[in-house]
Amino acid sequence: VIGVIGRGRRFLITGHMNPDGDVLGSMSALALVLQRLGKEVVVYNRDPAPARYAFLPLMERLVQEVPKEPFDAVFIVDCCEPQRVGSAFAQAVADAQLGAIDHHAIPPDDLDFYYHDAGAAATGSPGQRIRKCSGFPGFVLLNQIRLSVTMSL
Repeated sequence: VIGVIGRGRRFLITGHMNPDGDVLGSMSALALVLQRLGKEVVVYNRDPAPARYAFLPLMERLVQEVPKEPFDAVFIVDCCEPQRVGSAFAQAVADAQLGAIDHHAIPPDDLDFYYHDAGAAATGSPGQRIRKCSGFPGFVLLNQIRLSVTMSL
């Protein structure tokens, strides 16, 4: 995963349909890490974020259509099955490297890269390890509140 991040310039971050706090927090935190590393990031989910998660960073930039411009890699968080992202998703990102960061005990299907920790309570645990390896600091300033990226993950 760290190699994919290092080589890539433009990334799509997504997760399962009907997003919950785990997927949205993980998408948000990964996007912040990639942006801090100077990467271009698009955050996508087929469904809009529930209003109760509007406080998460970058939720105002969550799009419901995959942009047509190509991506170097696509991260699926909180699931490893592209079909759980939505039917239009797979065709839109066919030329990109496809990978997942997940904590569920389901083995990956046809992915180019994968980071998995079945013992983790949430996707944030494996995401936190990636954050540490990337050299990204553990805190971001959000509306004058020091919010741990670990909490978002």
